[in-house]
Amino acid sequence: MNIPRRVKLLAVIACFGVPLVIAFVGYYGFGGALHPDSLTNRAPLIQPPKILEPFEETDLAGNPVSLKDLRGRWTLIHILDEDCIDACQQALYHTRQVRFALGRRRTRVARLIVAERTELLAPLQEAHPYARLVPLEGALGAQLAPLLDDAGASGQALLIDPLGNAMLRIPVDMPPDELLKDLKRLLRLSRIG
Repeated sequence: MNIPRRVKLLAVIACFGVPLVIAFVGYYGFGGALHPDSLTNRAPLIQPPKILEPFEETDLAGNPVSLKDLRGRWTLIHILDEDCIDACQQALYHTRQVRFALGRRRTRVARLIVAERTELLAPLQEAHPYARLVPLEGALGAQLAPLLDDAGASGQALLIDPLGNAMLRIPVDMPPDELLKDLKRLLRLSRIG
């Protein structure tokens, strides 16, 4: 059986072109419905990332906290206001547990809890021994306030990358398993921190 050259050429092109077209349509043609879940973050991105300016604060133990201390590690910063009640306390608990769930990689993630008044931080010392507790008195508070969402719920968190850029806004009601997936993905992809 003698097959014409033109048919052979079209068959070879179809073998490579048809799967490419199917993949392209499947990935882009269904409004993102078929995008792999592992390639999307669950916490909202801060667009564009906010580069933190140098600051000097003092934590409850009297130790200085500056931008240099945040560099080299991923940092979860919780911002508390007057009414840190159930949802806020739950968010603090979840980030603590998520950090522990990272296992050996937990040393790459630090936690910072900041509040307008020292009285709000004192009760948290025992429950969050691995978090630095910082009263907001200066430049740090002024930088973080515009990054929070409009709801202003106490206990919101920001994720700061190892270079000092605020990049994710973590809502108070974000499920801990979704935060854990985001952090694991960032730690896996990051060569710094």
